[in-house]
Amino acid sequence: MMMMMMMMMMMQTLLYVLQVIGLVKVKSSEYVIRRRLRENLKGGLFGPLRRGEIKEFPPSKEKLLAKSGSKKKNQKKAAIGSKSLNHVLGVTRDRIYKGCRKLTHVPGCSELWEEWFAFGKGFSEWWVESRLLNGYNPEKVNLEAVLEEAKIRIASLYAEYVAISEEKQR
Repeated sequence: MMMMMMMMMMMQTLLYVLQVIGLVKVKSSEYVIRRRLRENLKGGLFGPLRRGEIKEFPPSKEKLLAKSGSKKKNQKKAAIGSKSLNHVLGVTRDRIYKGCRKLTHVPGCSELWEEWFAFGKGFSEWWVESRLLNGYNPEKVNLEAVLEEAKIRIASLYAEYVAISEEKQR
C-alpha cells in the first residue's frame, strides 16, 4: 500500500513537471504568425528571386555560369526569367492568404486571419517597393544584398513596415 502511494506521488510529480515543461515550449502567437509569413515569403518571392526565375531580375552572368557548370544528375532546372514579378507577387499573396487561414491552432484565428493576411500582403508589397525596386532600374539593384537583408533582418523589416504603416495612418 505504501509502495502504491509513493508511485502515485511520483507520477503526479512527473505529470506536474511535464506540464511545466510544456508551458515553457509554447510559442507566442505573434511568433507563429510571423514565421508563417516568413516561410511564405521565402517560398513564394525570395526563392524565385534567388533562383533567377523572375524576368525583371535575371541572374548574374557568374550565377548562370555556375549553374551551367554543375554536373549534378537530375538537377532541377529553374526556368530562368520565366515569371513576371507581378505573377510571383500574386502567387505569394495566395500563399499568404492560405497560410493565414490555416493557422487554426493560433487563438483567435477565425476572427483575426484577415488582419494577418492584410499585414502579410502589405508587407510583401512594401518590401518589393522599398527594397527590391526602390525607384531604381531592376538591373541596378544588388539582389544578393537585398535578399541577404531579408534573410538576416526579417524581424527588423517587419518592425520598419509596422512603423511606416502607423505613420501613414496618422
